[in-house]
Amino acid sequence: MKKALALLLALTLCLGLLALPALAEGEEFEIDENGVLVKYNGPGGAVTIPDGVIVIGNRAFMDCASLTNLTIPDSVTTIEEYVFSDSGLSALTIPNSVSYISSTAFFDCKDLVSLQVDEDNLYYKSIDDVIFNKEGDMLVYCANGKQGQYSIPQGVISIYESAFAGCSALTDITIPNTVTTIGECAFSGCTSLTNLTIPNSVVYIDGNAFEGCDSLETVILPENISFIAEHLFYLDRSLRTIRIPDNVTSIDAAAFLDCESLKSITIPASVTWIGENAFRDCYALSDVYYLGDQALWNTLNIEKYGNDPLLNAAIHFGDSNEPNLPIAMQYVPYNEAIPTAQMGSSFALSSGSLPEGLNLNASGVISGIPTELGVFSFVVSETNADDVTEHKCTLSVYSRMYADVESYNVPGYGFVETVGDDGRVQDQVVSSVSELKDQTMHLQGAYSEFRNLYIDARQLIRSVEYTAEEGSTKITIYAETIGEEGGGTHTIAAEFVTDGGETVYTVQNYTVYGIASTDVHVEVTGEVVIWTDAEPYIDTNSRTMTPFRVVGDALGLTIAWDSTAREASFSDGTRTIYFPIGSTAARTSEGTTVEMDTSAVIVNGRTYAPVRYLAQYFGYSVGWDAKTRTVVIG
Repeated sequence: MKKALALLLALTLCLGLLALPALAEGEEFEIDENGVLVKYNGPGGAVTIPDGVIVIGNRAFMDCASLTNLTIPDSVTTIEEYVFSDSGLSALTIPNSVSYISSTAFFDCKDLVSLQVDEDNLYYKSIDDVIFNKEGDMLVYCANGKQGQYSIPQGVISIYESAFAGCSALTDITIPNTVTTIGECAFSGCTSLTNLTIPNSVVYIDGNAFEGCDSLETVILPENISFIAEHLFYLDRSLRTIRIPDNVTSIDAAAFLDCESLKSITIPASVTWIGENAFRDCYALSDVYYLGDQALWNTLNIEKYGNDPLLNAAIHFGDSNEPNLPIAMQYVPYNEAIPTAQMGSSFALSSGSLPEGLNLNASGVISGIPTELGVFSFVVSETNADDVTEHKCTLSVYSRMYADVESYNVPGYGFVETVGDDGRVQDQVVSSVSELKDQTMHLQGAYSEFRNLYIDARQLIRSVEYTAEEGSTKITIYAETIGEEGGGTHTIAAEFVTDGGETVYTVQNYTVYGIASTDVHVEVTGEVVIWTDAEPYIDTNSRTMTPFRVVGDALGLTIAWDSTAREASFSDGTRTIYFPIGSTAARTSEGTTVEMDTSAVIVNGRTYAPVRYLAQYFGYSVGWDAKTRTVVIG
């Protein structure tokens, strides 16, 4: 499609149908008679577009590497295609007048870390340097400079085309179960993304959505999509294995083109057509697990051109010992046996690998607590007397938030709903770690021996981190244990043995609100600071760095960000301190300099300031509680 657009543009220019205004010598902005900014020719840096411009035209700032900041006047209503492509733009505010932004306007703006929309804009809004439509149900664009982990907010229904295209520093993206549609090229070029789970709420994924995600190793696709779109995984050279959902009827052209590490794929019997080049250059493809029989495979319409790797792979049919292993969930204990009709067999893993945290014993039981997400294909050899049977298995491990973890409890077992004030691990809302309480719970179901307790796959130490009363169903987790895990949502799992000798697990999620999910905390005049997004950390100089807006608000200060000078400032109305990004010298409104052994920085699109120097400048005392790892400001 991109090549077609480029060709169309070239033909249009050649035919003289696209009339560009003449460039006057020394002219910085080319603006036509209709108020379209056609081209910027200036030196870059911080640029202000003249008043009266209505449209920022196609490619107006393209390849302008010296551009850093841009001021857009309120006259602008439209930002067209590839306007800022490959520019050095790092910060931008969209004014309230803009009613249309092309999906490719910011294509490959790798330096763009600060992206805001005027709060009075009627069509768009921004949250954490991500643009949404005003209603918040469509994610339009994520600043390319965003780093690390990003969770798409609940309530988003549609991920717009090219929304995350070129976000090469994002390592983990969480998609909520409100999303139904993923647009064309939505995640293309997310080169640091390694694993992705797409919830079953998604029913449509457009072409090229994951093109060029060359670190992507595993993808769990939703069960409700009906086709694998063109070029969906093109150039995903780290993708190792994938399972196509049962409702899919077609794998379109070039869907897995150049996935050179793809070793195995599971294809359901519902697939009736595979397009040309779907598996071209998939040199490593050795095993295809087809869930129908050979007669049905023979009716499958496979375009021959470019699909030699598929046609030359070993085909394992659904009637030839592929166990239907139930899915596993991250941090939830797993205990499943390889299905077999034989007695007295011994089992061993002969090829492939299990997810981290799981193991296979000689009796054919896969057990443990999976900590690795993805789709895993492996072969288990079953030996019985002189017979050896191979079982080709595929096991999917989903995020614990993919579904209600309690639906994975063994029927008849679980945490009791109510036993007085006990029964279940309760969510807690606290303002400091010291306010956390011990949690008492009771297990339900017939069992003979309690064995272990886990939080997020970490086995707790009995009598040190919790107590389990002998001859009772009662378990108590100490407040200190809960505090060590920090805030956020956690999965707790209990392991015990039934009267019949079977190992049984029961699981539950709980959430701690009000303390950071890291182990660094900040208290201001007795109140714990609640981190709604970015969280504090200790830098290499042993200084606590905090998101500047949150702590500034807690101290009652007026906060400002100068995008031109790239500095954050804090004021109490009388005095002001300025923290330039990357500088170890803060300056003050009195004309003095505060020398520091660290500097303000931008991390994951967030500005962090050293909290000690900030608080001390305004007369606060600053202490450190080593036991709770808390900065105490008073």
